Amino acid sequence: MRISYSSATLYQGCKRKFWLKKKKVEIDFDASADTTALRIGKCFHQILEDCNHKREIMKSHIIKQAWEDNEIESDTHKGLTLAMAQKYLDLHERQGLKVIGCEMEIGDENVIGYIDAIMADKDGRWFIVDLKTA
Repeated sequence: MRISYSSATLYQGCKRKFWLKKKKVEIDFDASADTTALRIGKCFHQILEDCNHKREIMKSHIIKQAWEDNEIESDTHKGLTLAMAQKYLDLHERQGLKVIGCEMEIGDENVIGYIDAIMADKDGRWFIVDLKTA
């Protein structure tokens, strides 16, 4: 069985949580779990992935699809995800980074992982990028 690092960590931390997540068990009806922040982060990640971290590819249909896929409905949250992506691309461009690869799978027969992006600067140095939102 191949398992991602995050899944392995979840399993090591709590086998029951791992099982529930993998079985896609719904959250208890009386739980108050707001997934807004998670959906915003996933949306931001999807926009960058789908445009390969390039502003010229980040078109409205890509953004709208990410909103739909991640159930981003309020204008405030739509504006936030768009602003996050634009700020990220501003920084990316100021640093002169070039995307070498996006969402690359790494691992072997026992472990699998994904790299959000690999980038190179003007001096040829490479960087592994792991996107996080807060």
